[in-house]
Amino acid sequence: MGSSNMDYCGSGFWVRDYQAEVWLYLLAQEAKAVVDAPAWLAHARKDWEIQAAAGFMGCISSCLDKHLGSDPDRVALAVHLSERVVQRLLTWAPAIPKDLVNSFGT
Repeated sequence: MGSSNMDYCGSGFWVRDYQAEVWLYLLAQEAKAVVDAPAWLAHARKDWEIQAAAGFMGCISSCLDKHLGSDPDRVALAVHLSERVVQRLLTWAPAIPKDLVNSFGT
């Protein structure tokens, strides 16, 4: 079972690959729901979908430095989308139903 470092601007944490894949999948789904999404978000969404489903072992990356840089508007939108992911996860507590999570392709 691999793990990857999720980092942004020099800070980060280690996470199991399957957890990173599910988070990035759900983050991409939230990004897909943004009406009139800016080009940078469309590129980030595609990247997150690849990272979530490619099966990388130990080298999954959200590429936040690449996609967000230090732009406060991008950071704010990414935080907002991440908060939406957390809310989705909480609705499935204590665990995502097996059939549902298996449909993610992560």
